[in-house]
Amino acid sequence: MPGPFAVCRTADIPAEVIDRFLATTYAYAEHLAAGLGPQLTVLGDSNNVEAALSTPTDAGTAANLTPSSFIGTTPAAVAEQLSSPANRFFIIMDKQSAEDDTVVLAHTTDDGQVETVRATFSSAQIVTTALDVGSQGFEEIQVIATDSADGVYGPERDEAETQRERGGPAPRKVLGAE
Repeated sequence: MPGPFAVCRTADIPAEVIDRFLATTYAYAEHLAAGLGPQLTVLGDSNNVEAALSTPTDAGTAANLTPSSFIGTTPAAVAEQLSSPANRFFIIMDKQSAEDDTVVLAHTTDDGQVETVRATFSSAQIVTTALDVGSQGFEEIQVIATDSADGVYGPERDEAETQRERGGPAPRKVLGAE
Protein backbone atom coordinates (compact mmCIF):
# COMPACT_ATOMS: atom_id res chain seq x y z
CA MET A 1 0.00 0.00 0.00
CA PRO A 2 1.43 3.41 -0.94
CA GLY A 3 1.69 6.38 1.37
CA PRO A 4 1.02 7.78 3.79
CA PHE A 5 1.92 11.20 2.44
CA ALA A 6 2.69 14.35 4.40
CA VAL A 7 0.55 17.46 3.96
CA CYS A 8 2.39 20.54 5.21
CA ARG A 9 0.81 23.97 5.70
CA THR A 10 3.14 26.85 4.79
CA ALA A 11 0.41 29.43 5.52
CA ASP A 12 -2.45 29.73 7.99
CA ILE A 13 -5.17 27.65 6.36
CA PRO A 14 -8.69 27.75 7.83
CA ALA A 15 -9.92 24.42 9.19
CA GLU A 16 -12.86 24.41 6.76
CA VAL A 17 -10.45 24.65 3.80
CA ILE A 18 -8.39 21.73 5.11
CA ASP A 19 -11.55 19.68 5.65
CA ARG A 20 -12.79 20.54 2.14
CA PHE A 21 -9.41 19.52 0.71
CA LEU A 22 -9.41 16.18 2.52
CA ALA A 23 -13.05 15.39 1.71
CA THR A 24 -12.59 16.31 -1.97
CA THR A 25 -9.32 14.46 -2.52
CA TYR A 26 -10.48 11.33 -0.64
CA ALA A 27 -13.77 11.20 -2.57
CA TYR A 28 -12.03 11.56 -5.94
CA ALA A 29 -9.45 8.90 -5.01
CA GLU A 30 -12.23 6.54 -3.90
CA HIS A 31 -14.06 7.17 -7.18
CA LEU A 32 -10.98 6.23 -9.21
CA ALA A 33 -9.52 3.53 -6.94
CA ALA A 34 -12.18 2.03 -4.70
CA GLY A 35 -10.80 0.91 -1.35
CA LEU A 36 -7.68 3.08 -1.44
CA GLY A 37 -8.74 4.92 1.71
CA PRO A 38 -7.18 8.04 3.21
CA GLN A 39 -3.44 8.30 2.57
CA LEU A 40 -2.71 11.86 3.76
CA THR A 41 -1.54 13.15 7.12
CA VAL A 42 -1.71 16.87 7.82
CA LEU A 43 1.40 17.56 9.88
CA GLY A 44 1.66 20.13 12.65
CA ASP A 45 5.43 20.05 12.89
CA SER A 46 8.45 18.12 11.73
CA ASN A 47 9.07 16.37 15.06
CA ASN A 48 8.54 12.62 14.86
CA VAL A 49 7.22 12.72 11.29
CA GLU A 50 7.32 8.95 10.85
CA ALA A 51 5.07 8.37 13.86
CA ALA A 52 2.66 11.11 12.75
CA LEU A 53 2.43 9.62 9.26
CA SER A 54 1.20 6.32 10.68
CA THR A 55 -2.28 7.84 11.09
CA PRO A 56 -3.98 9.53 8.12
CA THR A 57 -5.98 12.67 8.84
CA ASP A 58 -9.72 12.18 8.42
CA ALA A 59 -11.86 14.80 6.73
CA GLY A 60 -13.83 16.79 9.28
CA THR A 61 -11.08 16.76 11.91
CA ALA A 62 -9.03 19.84 10.92
CA ALA A 63 -10.23 21.86 13.91
CA ASN A 64 -8.21 19.46 16.11
CA LEU A 65 -4.92 19.94 14.24
CA THR A 66 -1.93 21.48 15.98
CA PRO A 67 -0.48 24.70 14.53
CA SER A 68 1.96 24.24 11.66
CA SER A 69 5.69 24.72 12.14
CA PHE A 70 6.09 24.95 8.35
CA ILE A 71 4.48 28.40 8.01
CA GLY A 72 6.56 30.72 5.86
CA THR A 73 8.89 27.98 4.60
CA THR A 74 9.74 27.06 1.02
CA PRO A 75 9.17 23.63 -0.54
CA ALA A 76 12.93 22.96 -0.22
CA ALA A 77 12.82 23.81 3.50
CA VAL A 78 9.80 21.54 3.98
CA ALA A 79 11.64 18.70 2.21
CA GLU A 80 14.65 19.25 4.45
CA GLN A 81 12.47 19.10 7.58
CA LEU A 82 10.78 15.90 6.39
CA SER A 83 14.25 14.52 5.53
CA SER A 84 13.35 10.92 4.88
CA PRO A 85 13.52 8.95 1.65
CA ALA A 86 10.01 7.75 2.49
CA ASN A 87 8.80 11.35 2.15
CA ARG A 88 10.01 11.97 -1.40
CA PHE A 89 6.45 12.95 -2.41
CA PHE A 90 4.51 15.39 -0.24
CA ILE A 91 1.80 18.02 -0.50
CA ILE A 92 1.94 21.67 0.49
CA MET A 93 -1.06 23.80 1.36
CA ASP A 94 -0.05 27.43 0.87
CA LYS A 95 -1.85 30.77 0.86
CA GLN A 96 -3.16 30.12 -2.66
CA SER A 97 -4.74 26.85 -1.47
CA ALA A 98 -7.31 28.80 0.52
CA GLU A 99 -8.06 31.02 -2.47
CA ASP A 100 -8.46 28.61 -5.38
CA ASP A 101 -8.70 25.03 -4.03
CA THR A 102 -5.27 23.99 -5.29
CA VAL A 103 -2.23 22.53 -3.54
CA VAL A 104 1.43 22.13 -4.42
CA LEU A 105 2.61 18.60 -5.14
CA ALA A 106 6.31 18.29 -4.32
CA HIS A 107 8.92 15.70 -5.17
CA THR A 108 12.42 15.38 -3.78
CA THR A 109 14.70 14.02 -6.50
CA ASP A 110 17.54 11.58 -5.94
CA ASP A 111 20.03 14.48 -5.96
CA GLY A 112 18.06 16.39 -3.30
CA GLN A 113 16.37 18.94 -5.56
CA VAL A 114 12.70 19.74 -4.98
CA GLU A 115 10.35 19.89 -7.94
CA THR A 116 6.82 21.23 -7.62
CA VAL A 117 3.58 21.46 -9.57
CA ARG A 118 0.22 22.96 -8.63
CA ALA A 119 -2.74 20.57 -8.63
CA THR A 120 -6.43 20.67 -7.80
CA PHE A 121 -7.72 19.50 -4.44
CA SER A 122 -9.44 16.51 -5.98
CA SER A 123 -6.40 15.15 -7.78
CA ALA A 124 -3.88 15.47 -4.92
CA GLN A 125 -4.12 12.04 -3.26
CA ILE A 126 -4.63 9.95 -6.39
CA VAL A 127 -1.77 11.67 -8.25
CA THR A 128 0.62 11.43 -5.30
CA THR A 129 -0.22 7.73 -4.98
CA ALA A 130 0.31 7.19 -8.73
CA LEU A 131 3.66 8.97 -8.53
CA ASP A 132 4.73 6.87 -5.55
CA VAL A 133 3.93 3.56 -7.23
CA GLY A 134 5.50 4.72 -10.49
CA SER A 135 2.45 4.68 -12.74
CA GLN A 136 3.02 8.37 -13.55
CA GLY A 137 6.15 10.46 -13.70
CA PHE A 138 6.54 13.86 -12.07
CA GLU A 139 7.72 15.45 -15.33
CA GLU A 140 4.57 14.13 -17.03
CA ILE A 141 2.40 15.86 -14.40
CA GLN A 142 4.38 19.09 -14.82
CA VAL A 143 3.95 19.03 -18.62
CA ILE A 144 0.20 18.44 -18.33
CA ALA A 145 -0.09 21.34 -15.86
CA THR A 146 2.02 23.61 -18.06
CA ASP A 147 -0.19 22.81 -21.04
CA SER A 148 -3.41 23.57 -19.13
CA ALA A 149 -5.00 26.99 -19.41
CA ASP A 150 -4.28 27.93 -15.78
CA GLY A 151 -1.06 25.96 -15.18
CA VAL A 152 -2.75 23.62 -12.70
CA TYR A 153 -2.87 19.82 -12.96
CA GLY A 154 -6.33 18.44 -12.54
CA PRO A 155 -8.16 16.05 -14.83
CA GLU A 156 -11.51 17.63 -14.04
CA ARG A 157 -10.27 20.97 -15.41
CA ASP A 158 -9.26 19.27 -18.65
CA GLU A 159 -12.65 17.51 -18.81
CA ALA A 160 -14.43 20.83 -18.39
CA GLU A 161 -12.38 22.29 -21.25
CA THR A 162 -13.26 19.30 -23.43
CA GLN A 163 -16.95 19.61 -22.59
CA ARG A 164 -16.96 23.26 -23.68
CA GLU A 165 -15.34 22.25 -26.97
CA ARG A 166 -17.88 19.50 -27.66
CA GLY A 167 -21.41 19.93 -28.88
CA GLY A 168 -21.08 23.48 -30.12
CA PRO A 169 -21.56 24.56 -33.68
CA ALA A 170 -18.69 23.93 -36.04
CA PRO A 171 -16.95 27.04 -37.33
CA ARG A 172 -18.16 28.15 -40.76
CA LYS A 173 -15.98 27.08 -43.62
CA VAL A 174 -15.38 29.55 -46.40
CA LEU A 175 -14.83 27.93 -49.74
CA GLY A 176 -11.44 28.67 -51.18
CA ALA A 177 -10.00 29.72 -47.80
CA GLU A 178 -7.05 27.90 -46.36
